[in-house]
Amino acid sequence: MLNHTLDRKGFRKGFTMTELAFVLVIGGLVITVGLMAFNKMYSPTVANNEYSKAMQVMGAVERAAGDSGGTYPAYNAGTMIPAATAVSNQMGGNTRDVAGWQYGCPAAATTATITTNTLSSTTVASLLATKINGSSPNWAATPAGSVVTITKNNILCQ
Repeated sequence: MLNHTLDRKGFRKGFTMTELAFVLVIGGLVITVGLMAFNKMYSPTVANNEYSKAMQVMGAVERAAGDSGGTYPAYNAGTMIPAATAVSNQMGGNTRDVAGWQYGCPAAATTATITTNTLSSTTVASLLATKINGSSPNWAATPAGSVVTITKNNILCQ
């Protein structure tokens, strides 16, 4: 026979396991919904920040091309932006925000490529690509996981 502790009015003290489990499930649901809402608000903000960086790099590439008579600066694929001096000089040498980004436009090629570093989520990468494709008709952005590749075709790299 179980010996329950009773209070002054004859009721059992404490909670049953079912009541505790119910409270934990409700708490878990509240936390899950809260995290989902936070991520939904956070991702567009991060994507906007990355978009600003992308526009800065794309603008620097275009200015470098303008300075060399319309030909795009030639660098091997995968060259880090700070090492692509023709591009980084157009950014005033301020490449800290895009230090993990890469630029490529091999000599005599017809495509320039900018690759972001790994972004915080695939949602951010998708939002960034959509924003670039909607605002930059000469450039095309493609997300691949958490990385976005931005390309410009039909140009001359020299």
